[in-house]
Amino acid sequence: MRRTHIVTFVALVALAMLFAGASWGADELSLFGSTGLVLTPTADQLSPAELSTQYHRIDNAGNLYGRRFSPDWGDVTTYGVNVGLTSWLETGITRIQPDNVDNETLFHTKIGLNLKQMTGLRGAPDLAVGVWDWTGQVNRAYYLVLSRRLTLHEDLATTVINGHLGFGDNEDDRGALDGIFGGLDFTVGRSAVVQVEYDAKDFNAMVRYKIGHRLTADAGAVDGKFLIGVSFNTEEDYKRNGSEWGGFGKY
Repeated sequence: MRRTHIVTFVALVALAMLFAGASWGADELSLFGSTGLVLTPTADQLSPAELSTQYHRIDNAGNLYGRRFSPDWGDVTTYGVNVGLTSWLETGITRIQPDNVDNETLFHTKIGLNLKQMTGLRGAPDLAVGVWDWTGQVNRAYYLVLSRRLTLHEDLATTVINGHLGFGDNEDDRGALDGIFGGLDFTVGRSAVVQVEYDAKDFNAMVRYKIGHRLTADAGAVDGKFLIGVSFNTEEDYKRNGSEWGGFGKY
């Protein structure tokens, strides 16, 4: 039954990407790595000199990535910062503090590849490749991810749906980012984005609510375990959008 759910979810993500345009993803960080959804990266990139930070707490997290951590992490606090070095290169650092095991510091890097320029196709998705935990403190993972955008207009409301689909390979051959992963994020009104994903192990979801142009309040669940936190970006929404009110992220 679980395999059926996974196949259905991946098929829906792929279908959304098929009919979508280029991705305009948010510049907020995933909980343990680069810009992305809950745990998984997307092909979104920070602009040069743009910084994005996050601070989150997960209740009774279990074992998200395996290998060096015991089956029970207990509650986990995670905080990190990423910076855009160029228009195609993003790098960052994340500190994770589980209650039941040793703290770890993780490093990650993501490179964006311009498929439109490489293929000459205007409708080509965004593409990124990257390394999560490249010093191998927890479970080093290599990944490739595609992202595309679908914009829906209804009366005065605009809904943006982003589809993301990727493949990861980690050293322990289990857990998040080991196999096919993917997800969707979509705007709700003018101030919130909902993110849902399959991380190659579990289903996760989070709502990010915009407070001003730089800060979001976040709440959701990782494999059914409650999470809460905040995310902050140094580049204001209206500057990212080129409009007086930019909505959320780059939408």
